[in-house]
Amino acid sequence: MFFGALLVENGVAAEGQGVQAYIAAIPYMFYAWAAIIAVPLVILGVIPTIGHERKARSSRRDRPDRAAGRRAHRGGQPFDHGQGGRARQQRRVHRAMVVLAVSHLVLFDYDFLRAST
Repeated sequence: MFFGALLVENGVAAEGQGVQAYIAAIPYMFYAWAAIIAVPLVILGVIPTIGHERKARSSRRDRPDRAAGRRAHRGGQPFDHGQGGRARQQRRVHRAMVVLAVSHLVLFDYDFLRAST
């Protein structure tokens, strides 16, 4: 009832239709919870991989670890393909941009239904 009233109050649902709008949204909420639960279970191997993911993992298991060979060849340091620290710096900048974008969306309250703050 409370969420139905909020939907009506914010103009998402018509008067008297808040509970129906909330009930209609339940399948979308279930998908999010199912994804939150399933992703760690697939990562941990509790849920087996299927399709293309299974094929990719099995082919990866069959190949020798080329990265380990490269590190051994270079005295324990991975190749940087002649770019020096530039590739590493670009990865750091990219990660920082992603963190800033996500934190901005989390910290600031946007009402995307109304396209305003």
